[in-house]
Amino acid sequence: MTYTATLYHRKRLILGVCLSSLLTGCIGASHDNSSQEAAASALPEWISNPPKDTRYLYGVGSYSKIDDLAEAFKQAEQNGNAQIAQQLRTQVSQVNTQDIQVTKSTGQQEQVLRAQSAYTKSKSLNIELDQIQNKERYQDTQYVYALQAFDRSKAASRLRQKIDEIDGDIRTIGSGLTLLSEPDKSEWRTYLSLIPKFSERQQLVEKLELYSQSGAIFPPDKKVKEIQRALGTALNTFSFNVTSSELTNPINSQLTEVGLRAGTENVVWKLSTQTQSRSEQKAGRTYAFIEGTLSLSTRDGEPLGSWSAKGRGISKQEASATLKAQQDWSEKAVTSMFQWMTSN
Repeated sequence: MTYTATLYHRKRLILGVCLSSLLTGCIGASHDNSSQEAAASALPEWISNPPKDTRYLYGVGSYSKIDDLAEAFKQAEQNGNAQIAQQLRTQVSQVNTQDIQVTKSTGQQEQVLRAQSAYTKSKSLNIELDQIQNKERYQDTQYVYALQAFDRSKAASRLRQKIDEIDGDIRTIGSGLTLLSEPDKSEWRTYLSLIPKFSERQQLVEKLELYSQSGAIFPPDKKVKEIQRALGTALNTFSFNVTSSELTNPINSQLTEVGLRAGTENVVWKLSTQTQSRSEQKAGRTYAFIEGTLSLSTRDGEPLGSWSAKGRGISKQEASATLKAQQDWSEKAVTSMFQWMTSN
């Protein structure tokens, strides 16, 4: 009888301990979840939902909380800056990939647009982030956070100043040209030196539109427009005489692509080529290769420069592979020449 009672009390004691442990575990788990939710709710709103307004573009950066707290916040700010840069690069990329729209424009204007586009493709667009400042900081037990703000208004003001400076450069260059008559062939260097200026101006205007968010275009004044029209006339008048039997067509096409032209009238330059070609057959495909030099001279035969290039084409058809190699070579050679002509 005594043994049975003792066993009964032991079972009740064990059951009580188990129930107590379960309740304690539940309470502990509930407490942990509540702590996590409280910590999350304690984070500033800007960490998960950065502010939005017309003046500032915001970026949030974070970094592990290390012993050197100043370094941790520095890294968090840099990460926030990178987020802003990525947003701007995305917007700039969207602008640069738009097709050039030529609406109600003359042939001269189209030539200028093509030349500007070709020059822009060879240059990388710098995104100035010196107008970024830190707005907020926060730290918890594991991370530090930084709210960075890019001042669109100040950046736009600086861009307007740069555009004014470029317009001044364009007026200075244009002052040496006779704008009311047919373009003088001997002034081709002066005309081509305007292409980088108009290209840079266009890039700055596009950035200005992004930064200001007003959609307002910063139009050139009457004098700059007059010089731009003169440049268009020159590009549409001056021509290259291409003396290359096999590469004439691909070279002519590439000249047109960069806003220049080939022809037999108003010849200013002569282009000649010296190339070697070969092909290989592999797995039912033709691999065509071409390499050599493109030489530029004046119409009187004075050498100006030469550029080496290599081209490759692959196709199941030999003729198609050869054509692709010629086009590839022509694009590289003409692009190199164009960059030289617009920078000298």
